[in-house]
Amino acid sequence: MNTHIRILLAAIAIAFLTLNSRGAAVGPSGYSEDFTLRPVPADWSTRSISGGAGGAVDSITPLQVDTNIAVIAASSITNQVVSFDPTNPPAASALASWTSGGGGYLQTRPTGNRISLLLARLVNNTGSNVDTISIHYRLTLAEAATEQIRGQRVYYSFTGSPGSWANLAAPAASGPVDGIINAIWFAGTPLHILIADDNGSGTPDESCQIDDFSVTTAGGNLATTAIYFASPTNNQSIVEGASFAPITITNGTITTADFYLDGNLVGSDVTSPFSVMYSNLTLGVHALTAVANSTIVSTPILITVVPNHPPSVALNTIPGGNVLVGSNIINTAIVTDADPGGSIQRVEFYVDDEPTPRVTDTSSPFTFELCDVLVGTRKITAVAVDQSNARGTNFNILTATNPADVTIIVPNGSTWKYFDRGADLGVGGVPWAQPGYDDAGWSNGVAEFGYGDSGNNRPETTVIGYGPNANAKYITSYFRKSFTAGNPGAFTNLIVRLLRDDAGIVYLNGTEVFRSYLTNGVVTNGTFAGLAGTGPAAADDGTFYVVTNISSALLSGTNVLAVEIHQDAVTSSDISFDLMLWGQPANSAEPVLTLTHTSATAAEISWPLTSTGYVLEFNTVLDAPGESTWMPAAELDSPDATAHHVTVDISGGNRFFRLRHP
Repeated sequence: MNTHIRILLAAIAIAFLTLNSRGAAVGPSGYSEDFTLRPVPADWSTRSISGGAGGAVDSITPLQVDTNIAVIAASSITNQVVSFDPTNPPAASALASWTSGGGGYLQTRPTGNRISLLLARLVNNTGSNVDTISIHYRLTLAEAATEQIRGQRVYYSFTGSPGSWANLAAPAASGPVDGIINAIWFAGTPLHILIADDNGSGTPDESCQIDDFSVTTAGGNLATTAIYFASPTNNQSIVEGASFAPITITNGTITTADFYLDGNLVGSDVTSPFSVMYSNLTLGVHALTAVANSTIVSTPILITVVPNHPPSVALNTIPGGNVLVGSNIINTAIVTDADPGGSIQRVEFYVDDEPTPRVTDTSSPFTFELCDVLVGTRKITAVAVDQSNARGTNFNILTATNPADVTIIVPNGSTWKYFDRGADLGVGGVPWAQPGYDDAGWSNGVAEFGYGDSGNNRPETTVIGYGPNANAKYITSYFRKSFTAGNPGAFTNLIVRLLRDDAGIVYLNGTEVFRSYLTNGVVTNGTFAGLAGTGPAAADDGTFYVVTNISSALLSGTNVLAVEIHQDAVTSSDISFDLMLWGQPANSAEPVLTLTHTSATAAEISWPLTSTGYVLEFNTVLDAPGESTWMPAAELDSPDATAHHVTVDISGGNRFFRLRHP
């Protein structure tokens, strides 16, 4: 038997034994509850399944409700029913409620959620095994509203584990509700009755009032050695291609169990709880049987293997639509599979119809972060693959644009030379950052550069090396790019947008123009990231930083950008680098912000004095959607004869600034 399956089943068995001592006792004369008093959560409890009516996973058919219920564990339903005493009828609530009004009853009336659950925990206290269990209660539908699935759906399970629920009834009108369970209920073991009320399209839902609940049993016999299936349940449907390990409950001394499919031996187990894996069942009806100690035969159960259908996919892309070049785009695939017992094996994410997936995610939530998005129209596609290799697809289109008021000198995703061999190339950019440095022996690649982000978070375009020891990685990696600027006088400012993890220094023609998350002192190739030269990775790893007022470093003709990226530790898990260089034209009609670092914790922002009527605003997220997230800067403006000057604190994390004319 698979070890992982055995551990899972053992955990289920432990939970099963724990619940034996909890719940309402069903004695020889049965059990009844008129709800005159608010029940305790050990007997009756409630839970809300979030998602909202009309959401991506909302139920509009009974089968979809069954699919939602299949993954529920009774152990997750623990809330006491809400008291609306003595309101009659109670108000709508995501949780089931109780009132003494009208003689006392429980109510499900979902609002603001997907499904409301009400669970009864019962324990066989008859002193014997029983094979017939009768469930009865009175249902009243009040406060009528539009619903796709009227009334409730009622399930039962002896274990309360996911995948074990069998439908017992589906009352859709006022009147008595009766259900009969023909299965062995061993003495001293639990029985879970689960009532599910799906949230309809109306607001609020109609009131489903539950009263006069009772349980009676028949067919009692002495508790003898026995084995039976708790899961799957009789007449349960399972989708083709799904593998499953049945859950068995035993009584007496059992040392071995043999499992059969249509009379043919599938496998044996000698460890309790007993189970084997069933796989690759053909379409149609099959009989499952367990034989304990070679002679004790379980009651056969029938299952139906039904055809598989492709999963459905909803794709959320944030931000979407029109975005700024270089943005980080979070893509989340919301996958639903209505097939009973179906499972999603993976979600593949593709960019721009590439033949192979950029990222494959095997666990929910299925996400992919497209980092450093290039200019142009981008197509993000999510493909969900289920256990039978059926595929469901969805895609979103976004457009990344450059700012309208700049000239693109070096775009992101450019080709750079890089040096990742651990050697010390000098201090202060000398000589390796100088235009005349011979970099013929360096490697070439396309940004984004790095390592360690090959999963769903910012996968690199070019993977660089870190040395022979993963626990003693090189601290510093070096990058160089030559470009032609034309007329340097065409620009009043240059804007550097740097993607760095963990820290970096930017040089233009050998002159340092910007550093991020590094000490202001001398930096060597052994200097760790951090404002003091050491410290943990910055919380804003992967963010672009902006600096202006460096146009004086630009040369006519060939120029060289050089960047050194530093790790925060020799065991750091990842590194990232890309850079954009923009030029702001001299004839720009709008005022230009100039940012100058004055200390490790402060910077001065200035703009021309002749630009009047502007408000300096800030945000903690550069590409945040909506104008409401931008706030006026609280720092005072101290103008002189030529410019406005505002000193801002930069010690508390990212702050991005802009000028806005109201």
